[in-house]
Amino acid sequence: MGMVFEARRLLVGDRVALKVLFPRLLESRLQRDLFHDEGIAAARLSHKNVVTVFDADLSAVTGTAYIAMELLRGDTLKTLLRERAPLVLTELLPIIMEVCEGLEAAHRAQLIHRDLKPDNIFLEEGPDGARRVKLVDFGIAAMLDADR
Repeated sequence: MGMVFEARRLLVGDRVALKVLFPRLLESRLQRDLFHDEGIAAARLSHKNVVTVFDADLSAVTGTAYIAMELLRGDTLKTLLRERAPLVLTELLPIIMEVCEGLEAAHRAQLIHRDLKPDNIFLEEGPDGARRVKLVDFGIAAMLDADR
């Protein structure tokens, strides 16, 4: 649906990931709604295993739709599996447990991810070298308490 850039928040000065909807998709009401809902869905969650969303908007001035979120350093589970599959249970189990914790938080917030796959499971490397799992891409999430 879009591209992700590294950007700097002007007021705060920190680095963020900025997901921008492809301009050609702005013409589609469905694509705009999906992108808008992704921003809302992810912003409703505050959990260590879900990417943090800071802001989302469709700018009437520039005609740009964006989602600003925490900048993650690391790689996806898909990349890890491609490089090292099969993983031993002692390495895979902590990843799966953190995925389940993130999903549990989403479900408590009335969100169903609906696109859970190795591409959307991010393995973030912390400053201490420890790995933390982050669920990303709530682009087709279902908000169970929404009107639509």
